[in-house]
Amino acid sequence: MKTTPWSEIRKNSKLSAERLAEIKSAAKIESAQIARAMKIDQLRRARRLTQQELAEKLGTNQGAVSRMEKQTDLYVGTLARFVHALGGRLNITVQFDGASLPIELEMFGDIGGPPRSKKRAAAARQKPKKQEAMSA
Repeated sequence: MKTTPWSEIRKNSKLSAERLAEIKSAAKIESAQIARAMKIDQLRRARRLTQQELAEKLGTNQGAVSRMEKQTDLYVGTLARFVHALGGRLNITVQFDGASLPIELEMFGDIGGPPRSKKRAAAARQKPKKQEAMSA
């Protein structure tokens, strides 16, 4: 089957230059929207990390990363730690009547900091109790 280069099709097109420009502009907008709407496993792959490598950065195991990537609903803090481990920062924006308003993530606590495993988080909560017992 003979193929025809896109440049030749475009040259022989009966579409006006204005219409071709509209189509090109719409395609750019659509491709930008697709790029912005990546799933978290696609983000990880785009950053060229394996699940195991990301798990090490998160202080968890590969299976936990796999489960996160398959979930349809994540806590904001979990997503922020995931993005942080990829080298990014999570921003949330709300849109009302064409106006975009950012949400301050600090209201959710220390979610932008270094990731902590459940064991490390539990140990951090128990340390003050040990110190109180020693001073009593």
